Amino acid sequence: MVNKIINFIKNFIENMIKPKENIVQIVPPVHISRISAWASAIQHEEGYFPGSRSFRNNNPGNLKLTDYTKSLGASGVDKNNFCIFPTFDKGMSALCQFLTDAANNKLKPYRNCSLLQFTKIYALPPNDNYANGVALALGVSVDIKIKILL
Repeated sequence: MVNKIINFIKNFIENMIKPKENIVQIVPPVHISRISAWASAIQHEEGYFPGSRSFRNNNPGNLKLTDYTKSLGASGVDKNNFCIFPTFDKGMSALCQFLTDAANNKLKPYRNCSLLQFTKIYALPPNDNYANGVALALGVSVDIKIKILL
């Protein structure tokens, strides 16, 4: 009986002195694309509101008509060569695909661009306030590479 008590006390003291192991589960970060947020920031900078050209054309990014934008679902063109999409959702989807392709280096003018460089090509005439507005909405610097937004 005395041996049991001594062993109990010995185990109790060893457990009190022994450092506790903290179990930390390392979870890899979840990557969340910012393409939709980027598209929304462009929509804002393009002046989308009821009655605006981008509103009337269901074209929140004011994409110009090309064979590429036709492949994204443009169903027509206005007098200034801006795409007309059948619905807002199709226009937003086209803008998101355009941004995705640009960030994936699939569109030659935008290969390896920073956000500022992208904007200077995309938003004519070039306007640093446009780039700064998009960067602010995304919480990033204008100097980041657009591939980071994927």
